[in-house]
Amino acid sequence: MMDKTQSIISAAYDALAEENPMTVREIHYVLVVALIIENTIQNYKAVSRALVKARKEGLIPWDWIEDRIRIPHDVPMWEDLSTFGETVLDSYKRDIWQTQENYVACWVEKDAISGFFVRELEPYRIAVNVGRGFDGWDSIYKAAQLFKARANLHKSVTVLYFGDFDPSGEEMVTSLRKRLGELGARPNIIKCALTKEQILKYSLPPIPTKETDSRRAKFIAQNGDACVEFEALSSARRRAILIPHVESLLNMNALRETLAVEGRELKMLAESIEGWRGAA
Repeated sequence: MMDKTQSIISAAYDALAEENPMTVREIHYVLVVALIIENTIQNYKAVSRALVKARKEGLIPWDWIEDRIRIPHDVPMWEDLSTFGETVLDSYKRDIWQTQENYVACWVEKDAISGFFVRELEPYRIAVNVGRGFDGWDSIYKAAQLFKARANLHKSVTVLYFGDFDPSGEEMVTSLRKRLGELGARPNIIKCALTKEQILKYSLPPIPTKETDSRRAKFIAQNGDACVEFEALSSARRRAILIPHVESLLNMNALRETLAVEGRELKMLAESIEGWRGAA
């Protein structure tokens, strides 16, 4: 019979083999939902230790687990002009908003969940803003300037918001709307997840509210003493919430046409870069 650490590693491997990379917290919730562990701080720490052990022993590849905070800052350098050209080739994206009536942005509460949204929204070319809780005024100002500029170019500006269901998480949406409004930006902000309805629908595992949260009493009065982190929602369910929202706001035919033009332009660029290699 496997001990707890081996059980965690085995279940984590199966989940990561199906979809990666994930953060440690996302893996923790995968195991909670699968009823392999209970949703406690002690078990989260056990998962973290088990994943370190598994990576050190070569049982789980290092790049299957991501840390969205501790990212090194390298100095970009290239072997020659042609290799730099390949970087340009990888970077070029045609502006899809030239042919879209509505502008769409995504706002997520914390960096730990941003990787999922960056990957899923790349084909739609939708920017992801990471709030890291109650976002700082500099970030709010820049977002307000962007949304005001987009409001002059588009029929509507919509922000799809994703975060935890807890006292602060619920207040963050209200705060974001209020502070953007103070700076003259009034996008349509939709909290797509997590909601009380989604928690009940998917039977997501709760945790107690933090006693130190000043918004705790109001939240408990309205929702009870249980909150749920966004990571408790599986990737498949996240997509089932995210993608319909996105595609309902975009002109998908216009998006496909823009991407087709981009494909032709990339082909021409690749031919030019090949010419640089021959001239070196």
